[in-house]
This record gives sequence, C-alpha cells and structure tokens, in this order.
Amino acid sequence: NYSRDSLAFATESCYGSLANCLGFHDNISQPMLKEFEDYKLFDVEIRYGIVQLCEGLTFLHNEVKLFHRNLCPESIIINSNGAWKLSGFELCIQGSADGTNYPFREYDGNIPPIINPPLDYMAPEYQTTKSYDTQSDMFALGMIIYALYNHGKTLYECHDNYSTFIKMSDDLKAMNTTKLSILPAEVRDHVKMLLSSKPELRPDAGQFSKVPFFQDVGTKTLEYLDSLFQVDNIQRSMFYKSLPQVIDKLPMRVNLQRIASALELEFINPEMIPFVLPNMFLIAEKASNEEYQGYIFPKLKQVFKIQKPPAGSGASGCIMQTLLILMRNMNLMLTKTPPEDIKQHILPVVYNALDAESSQVQELCLAIIPSFAHLIDLQAMKYCILPRIKKICFETITLSVRVNCLICLGKLVESLDKWIIIDEVIPLLQSIPSREPAVLMAILGIIKVAMSSTKSGGLPREILATKVIPFLV
Repeated sequence: NYSRDSLAFATESCYGSLANCLGFHDNISQPMLKEFEDYKLFDVEIRYGIVQLCEGLTFLHNEVKLFHRNLCPESIIINSNGAWKLSGFELCIQGSADGTNYPFREYDGNIPPIINPPLDYMAPEYQTTKSYDTQSDMFALGMIIYALYNHGKTLYECHDNYSTFIKMSDDLKAMNTTKLSILPAEVRDHVKMLLSSKPELRPDAGQFSKVPFFQDVGTKTLEYLDSLFQVDNIQRSMFYKSLPQVIDKLPMRVNLQRIASALELEFINPEMIPFVLPNMFLIAEKASNEEYQGYIFPKLKQVFKIQKPPAGSGASGCIMQTLLILMRNMNLMLTKTPPEDIKQHILPVVYNALDAESSQVQELCLAIIPSFAHLIDLQAMKYCILPRIKKICFETITLSVRVNCLICLGKLVESLDKWIIIDEVIPLLQSIPSREPAVLMAILGIIKVAMSSTKSGGLPREILATKVIPFLV
C-alpha cells in the first residue's frame, strides 16, 4: 500500500529457501545458522511441500494465466512455520486471456545466469520447438521432485551452459528410467510423466496433487489443518480429538512448526481451547526444554491471559475446562519453564484456578501448589496464595476440598517463616467451621509439621501455651 507520504508493505518471517534446505548455502552469510547444519527434510515435509507448490501453480496457471518460468529450489521459500511458497516471479510470462499463448523469449547467453531461467530446470521444448506454456512449469516441478530425493542434484546438470542444455534435452527423449529409481515407487511413474519431452503428456498441477502418493495420513493432516478455517467448530473439535494419534507419528520439527502454529490460531476462540490444548501439551511433553521454551511456551502465554468470563457468558464452561487442563499439566510446565517465567506467567494461572468455581479445578490446584512453593516469594505467599486457600477452606461446602486445603497448608508450612505461621496459619486453623475426623487429622498434621519445621525453628513456647494447646484441648 502506498500514498503520497508513505510506502507500506507486509513481510513474512522466512526460514530459508528450499535450496538452503538441500545444502546450498552460497547466499547465506557466515557463520551459517546452526539450523542448516546437517539439515534433512522429512518425508512428510517433502510430500506436503509438493502439494503446496501444486496449489500455487494451480492458481498461477488457471486463475492468473501466468507461466512462472523460474521454478527451482532457489525460488521456493520456506517460512518460519514450514510452509513452502513460490517466489522469484521476475522472469514470469503473462499468457493470453484464455491461457493458450505465452510470448516466447529466447535464452540470452550474454547476460548473467542469475537473470536467466535456470537451465537445469528448463523444459526441453524451450529449444526443440521454441515455445513454452504452463506445462513447462510442470517439467520444472518434476525436476525439483527428483532433486529432493537426489541430495539437491537434478537429472542432468548444465552448469549454466546452453549448449549442454541442448544436448541434455535431446538425451531426455531416450531417458533411462533406471535413473528414476531413487524416487519412491508410488510416485516414480508420475514424475516420469512430468519429465516427458512431450508437454501434452505431463499432468497439470491439480491432477498431480491428487495422486495417491499425497494421500498419506501426515500429508492429509497438514492439508486439513490449513483449511480448518472453512469448517465449523464441531468438525474442528472432532479433528482435534483424533490429532494425538497423528502427532505421535510426526517428526518433532513438523509438530513444532506446522501443528503447534496451527493450534495457536485457535487460542482466540475460547470454545475450541479445551480441544486444542491437550494436543499442545502432547507436543510439549515430547519437546526438549529448548524447543518448549522457544516454540510452545510463547504460544501458551495467550491461554494464561484468559480471565473469568462475564456472568451468563457461554464461554464459562470452556474456561473452566481450560483451567482444568492447565492444572493437569502444571507439573509438565513447571519442569520445562524457567523460574522467572513461572513467577510472571504461571503463578497468575494458579491464582485464577484458586478463584475458580469448579471444585475439581480447585483441588487440582491445591495438589500442585506445594511442588513449586520454593518459587513463590513470601509476599506472594502471604497476600496471594494463603488468603485464597483460606477463602476456599471457609466457603466450600465440599468436605474433600476443605481437607485438601489443609493438606496443602501442611505441605506449605515447611516453606513458610515463623511469623506467617503464627499470624496466618494458626488463626486459620482455629477458625475452621467444621470438626469432621478428616479435618481434625489434617489440623493435627499441620500443627505437628509447624512444631518441627526447620525453617521457622518450630513454634515459640508462648504460642504453644496461649494458642495451640488451648485450641487442641
């Protein structure tokens, strides 16, 4: 977009070109990023990447009537989410309105190769009939597929020499099919058709994307993820319920770049979060700490910010389910999250869980608080955690919740200083409104721990004499 005063354009974060991923790093500044060291494309990345190229070519050829003319690994960009996208349109040719005629441009050997079409991916009709059309792009696609399975090397290499290209084009008419043996068997015959010296025998992009080679579970899952915005919540929820079976089979890089990024888009929809979040935690469980902190945790922060909905809101039940899932996975998050991020982002989630109306959420929260009590400073413990536990303990009508409040307190006593125990815990015990056996046993347990606590040095004798013993008697 532009005006008289400004020029604005949108950019997208890119990982690199397909050529970079195939081991060609001449255009990358040194020192090279460690991500490109020993980089290897996974089978599902190749399959779905080709499908994405076919989708792009279908649009170019059918809707825009455009012949790319520069299709090669260098002109295919892979973004930060792992999606393959066409670029390098500086050599494209606009066809006629009906897409049947494309003005021919001779290869010019007097200009630098970088501004000429890549000879290694150029269709033979360029020199045999001095013509081309969109089927010439399909030849280039076939050569790219061959290079993907041949360590980046094409069927023949011209080294920017047009005379070599002419010879190789002639040789293509009698191509030895054993050269295609490096390709997977289920796609070999289809690529052979793409590399045919006769353009009319090559399938178009739409036809090629429908071959059985691209119907595996991993490829169809990634394809469905990219089209989820077109279906309703019920269909999406059913898909997310079955997604764990696929996540287990996909490489971690695909799970992080493709699956997790697609799941993140659902975080703006509270109704879908309970279906999405278990999948995100499944990926987090399999990820290393570095992968979790780089890819998963930044996405989870959006869920942490969800607050209690207004009264009567239809999202109330979904938010309770979301808190329940967060509590069930709290140990996982505590294990992989740095201490500073726990204080800044995870503790507020705990506060929200303690304030929740669901006793199930509250009990889960009470069970996990002691496991990270050492990360909570005394001010937060005194003014945020203990008052909430006290409120739950007094207001709940469920015996198990009250008992769990006391058990949680008993585990926290070891991390509390003497004055917090004296000022907050002992008065709380004296005010408990019920005397069921389970409650009394929990109270006695807290007092016993408080008396032997190494951090607080136990309870002073005057407190025992004036508050604890009279209360017990």
